Amino acid sequence: MSVPKEHMMPMLDASMKKPSSRIRMIDGIYALILLAGASYAYVIYSAAMGSYGSGTLWGAALGLAFLGWL
Repeated sequence: MSVPKEHMMPMLDASMKKPSSRIRMIDGIYALILLAGASYAYVIYSAAMGSYGSGTLWGAALGLAFLGWL
């Protein structure tokens, strides 16, 4: 007795979701690493430039980290 095709599709969908969720987890870790690197670069370069109080470098660092995450 063969299994109907409708019953096989959910199993295929469940097996396809596992690698995707693993990739999203790795992607989230990568985003945290990018954000930490951007924060470190902001502190170092803004201290060297004397613009620690202005948020322009911080905004640029966050923007680049977000774009790297996409």
